[in-house]
Amino acid sequence: MSATRTKRPFDVITSIIDNLKWVVSTSLAGIILFSIFTFFSNKNYYSTTASLIFEPNLPEILYTDNERYLHSFEDWMRTQVHEIESNQVLQNAIISYKNEGFNWQLADESMKTAIDRLRGKVNVTQINNTQIMEISLIGPNPDGLAETVNAVVQSYINFKHNQRIEQDKKKLGYLAKEKTLYEKKLDKSYSELLKVSAKYATAVADEKNLYIYLNMFMDLKSRYNKVLLDRIEQESKLTAFLDEQVRLENLKIASIGKNPKALGNFETELKERMVGLREGTTEYEKLNQMTDQIRKANISATTVFLKDELAADIFKTKTEFMSLRESEKSIRRELGKAQTEIMQLNTAILRASTKRQEIERFITIWNRINERIEQIRIELFNPGRVRILNIAQTPEFPDPSQLFKKFGLGILGMIVLGLGIGMARGYLDNKITRPADIKTVLGIAPTGFLPDSAAEKIEAYDVLNASKQHPHSFLVESIKRIAFKIEQDAFHQKSKVFAITSIKEGAGVTSIANNLLQQIDMPANKKIYLDLNPNGFSGRENIDPQTQFKTASWLNNEASLKDIYEQREDYIYVKERLLTHNNTTISISRLALKMEELKSEYDFIVIDAPPLLLSSDSHKLVQAADVSVLVVDAQKNIWPELECAIDQLQRLSVNAISIIVNKVPVLLKGYLANTIKEYKTLRVAEGTPQKTELNNG
Repeated sequence: MSATRTKRPFDVITSIIDNLKWVVSTSLAGIILFSIFTFFSNKNYYSTTASLIFEPNLPEILYTDNERYLHSFEDWMRTQVHEIESNQVLQNAIISYKNEGFNWQLADESMKTAIDRLRGKVNVTQINNTQIMEISLIGPNPDGLAETVNAVVQSYINFKHNQRIEQDKKKLGYLAKEKTLYEKKLDKSYSELLKVSAKYATAVADEKNLYIYLNMFMDLKSRYNKVLLDRIEQESKLTAFLDEQVRLENLKIASIGKNPKALGNFETELKERMVGLREGTTEYEKLNQMTDQIRKANISATTVFLKDELAADIFKTKTEFMSLRESEKSIRRELGKAQTEIMQLNTAILRASTKRQEIERFITIWNRINERIEQIRIELFNPGRVRILNIAQTPEFPDPSQLFKKFGLGILGMIVLGLGIGMARGYLDNKITRPADIKTVLGIAPTGFLPDSAAEKIEAYDVLNASKQHPHSFLVESIKRIAFKIEQDAFHQKSKVFAITSIKEGAGVTSIANNLLQQIDMPANKKIYLDLNPNGFSGRENIDPQTQFKTASWLNNEASLKDIYEQREDYIYVKERLLTHNNTTISISRLALKMEELKSEYDFIVIDAPPLLLSSDSHKLVQAADVSVLVVDAQKNIWPELECAIDQLQRLSVNAISIIVNKVPVLLKGYLANTIKEYKTLRVAEGTPQKTELNNG
């Protein structure tokens, strides 16, 4: 048989309820002692306060609009608190305080110790995340309180003023250097701009002049293109004239005269030359006459005339061609020069534009530097950007008593202390006080539990026969529930032998066994109780030593059981103190045979075994039984003991384990106490006489 184990559960509320007496007693004792101490130690105290208002103004040159007066303000205010409490400020305050006729520094006290003592007394706080800071001081004597606070305030203002002067001097020095640097840069940029302007005149001042140069360049380009086209045209015309001259030179007049077709072609050529000529002009008339001569077959004269005319055209065309070629070369040179000048002009304009932008940027920075210099010079008149809102005044009356406030805090503290002690006791208490925890920790549900008999004012000596002396108590009702579960096990599992043992002595094994036998619904002669616990007390006063020896003889097969048992009203009782006789130990096999003999004659056999952790005999008895019943004392047994006992039972390979928790504490106003009260109320309603009452203590 195995079980899954977990850590013992800890419940804060349950621990406080379980240790409620400790919680209440500790809290009450602490409240009383604290109240007495507070009442007799309470003294009148005086206080005074001075207020400062801060006006931080971060430089515009360093921050953008979104970053100004922002997230760093809280850090800046906290920094001011530390500056007020700094050694330099407090030391100057002590010296100033002394000059006013007061002496903060004690005799034989170093300045460091005096500063530390003043720092511990002065309280510097920011008021509700505002720009107001309060400096306060509390003391039993009103003399010198206001002067001390005012000395600290004035020392801090002087410190901030000197700090601001040093910072602004450094800023002014830096800004003056930057101003001089940018003045030099401006002078240099202006001189370079003037050089460019002097070279290109208005082109630098007005960038539109660049377009005039471009238009002039385009006109020159158009002229060049026209000359180029005219040259090409004259060149083509000259080529045509030369070709015609060659053809006339090679013309055979005789063949032309004899060939009408050639004359016709010649005439056609002359007519083509007449195309486009106006009538009445000299050239038109000449060509017309030649046509007439061709018709008259005067071919020779016509040929001479054509050659002369063609030579004149060739000479004229060559002259125009040479003139156009020279013009083309001249215009090409002018185009190159114009293009170079335009590129230089464009570069100069770009340089001038860049210089103007650079000058504008330098002027902007220079103006901002001048503005910042003016700001810093004005800020020099504001000492540290902090001013006194109100100075500290000498207190006339002591502060309202803090007695009730101290009482409230003390009561709250003592209650918390009591609750802490209750939780600590619950956490450190290792006793098995709640049956439900057994299943949580071991994974084995207990068969049942029995409440502490003191809760119903049942005396310890009455617990042995509680079923008869207190039959209507909740204790007996709990015994009946356990008996019912055991009867179920006996019926379903055919179990007959139940070995009842405990972890240690005093768990109530004998009382549980006796009451269970009384509640089991079987004939008395079918139930037998083997009291094999040497420390038990059932029937102890009538034990006959001879009977004890006979019992040992029966276990060793040397005597009959009927010769030694005692027939009682509810069961058969057999008392045996030891499992050994004449130094002979009863073996497991023999003990098992004896149990088989008893099973054949009895239906319910209970063995009162010695404690499991104190006697090896109990190991034999639980192995010989069908069911091992482990009784746990909730007021004495602790978790390690229970876990050790379960481990031993599992190593012994017992058939079944049943756990009964005995003496469960009944807490006032707890669940179990309420259940007992309801049970009593139900019994009274049924008309059942009550012999016991609930002990609320």
